[in-house]
Amino acid sequence: MKQNIPTIIVERQTLLRKGLVSLLHHSPYQVLASFSAATELGDLPIGEPPPMLVILGLSANCQQTAEALEQVRSALPVCKIVVMAESNTVEDVQELLHRADACILNVSSRDVLLKSLDLAFQELKFIVSSQLHLRIHTQPSAMEAAIHDFSPPKNGNESRRQSGLELSERERQILASLTRGGSNKAIARTYCITETTVKVHLKSILRKIGVRNRTQAAVWAVENGFFTHSPAPEDRVTAK
Repeated sequence: MKQNIPTIIVERQTLLRKGLVSLLHHSPYQVLASFSAATELGDLPIGEPPPMLVILGLSANCQQTAEALEQVRSALPVCKIVVMAESNTVEDVQELLHRADACILNVSSRDVLLKSLDLAFQELKFIVSSQLHLRIHTQPSAMEAAIHDFSPPKNGNESRRQSGLELSERERQILASLTRGGSNKAIARTYCITETTVKVHLKSILRKIGVRNRTQAAVWAVENGFFTHSPAPEDRVTAK
């Protein structure tokens, strides 16, 4: 994950706004400014790098949140927008996700927050709650309930990380491409192999890391640090 990502926080509650600033301290997300309303984005510091991420607090009124999203998009058209809320019960959250890049609901730790923000930069639209239940979709028209109860079992973190050590170099490359949203066809073209070979590798990856589908594999890769350290898909190789 790129370091020093310019970040703006928009949250009407002062304590929550200051709490987010504190949580992001010493993280890849460099907070440039924080505001109580999206209408204040015109007060951004002059001379600073343009924001790449806006964390927007969810209003009690979904219409107000939708309007704030439009204001952010208008002011910062190329940034990622993550909507955050203290509660797991949010009305019209899928509608909000069509306007934002992610929704994070009542997360319980700084670690989960940072990993969720990392996912927003992998071209995945998702909803994550305090239980780490994720719903991810890569196409605006298709909301897929791809992951349920993905929290690892107690004392299972180390075994899940160890399982990643069993991955071959080719499997690590394919997992990295998958996490970046690559299709089987694109992965095959990148590494000069057939789609059938990609499918065989994917089946082996899922078995080794103990997940059921490619979306779970992408989340696993981010959680366990394999995405960050894996070769970029642009590094073409010919070994099979």
